[in-house]
Amino acid sequence: MRAARRQALLDLDLTDRRFGYPLEMVVKAARAGWRIREVDVDYAPRTGRSKVDRHGPGDAAHGGDMAKVWPS
Repeated sequence: MRAARRQALLDLDLTDRRFGYPLEMVVKAARAGWRIREVDVDYAPRTGRSKVDRHGPGDAAHGGDMAKVWPS
């Protein structure tokens, strides 16, 4: 889970709206000097089948999206 104030998040000017979004957010937040920390949260076990676990054409799109925002 990620939490941020709306305006600060908008100010990061995130452009990827697909699989690279989470990585782009963390990279740009770190560069902007945000304090980033990991906090454990309780959650219920997932029910049903995950749509992310499937393999296929989406894997290539996922890899391509991540490569666009990976820090150099």
